[in-house]
Amino acid sequence: MIPAQKKEEVVRLVPETYIAMIENSVGTKMFQTFYAQVAGTKTNVVEGGKLSCAFYVTSVLVIFGLIQRIHGTVVPTLQDLKESGWREVKKPRPGSVVVWKEAGHIAPISQRHIGFYLGDDTAVSNNHKLGYPCKHSMNHLDREVDLILWNKKIKLNAAKD
Repeated sequence: MIPAQKKEEVVRLVPETYIAMIENSVGTKMFQTFYAQVAGTKTNVVEGGKLSCAFYVTSVLVIFGLIQRIHGTVVPTLQDLKESGWREVKKPRPGSVVVWKEAGHIAPISQRHIGFYLGDDTAVSNNHKLGYPCKHSMNHLDREVDLILWNKKIKLNAAKD
């Protein structure tokens, strides 16, 4: 009989993994396609990544159980965030969700924009010109920050597997 090996405890570091996933998402093209049926036609509603900010943010948040589902636009994303325990805060902390005001002068993008705060005035959000997530300052595209949201679940330091 082979003696049983000592089972080592594995503790997931959820906040660290969450921040690492956001940082590692920079440059990925995986959010450039989000198909929906529009007027009976299969359509890439994010237009090759041009309109992927909500799709990107909600995909990351769903992986960590921080919202209920993936969304393609900011308005239903904000409702889901509210229903999932996200609350407005004054100062961002790493992992905060940031919403920027509309930017009507950046045709054809005239809606609110959403991304993540990493710290040191740095954020990550989908770049509408490149079609993938990029790092940038909080003063992204000369837009004003509209909301900063935080969920206390991010502070959980560890979870046992």
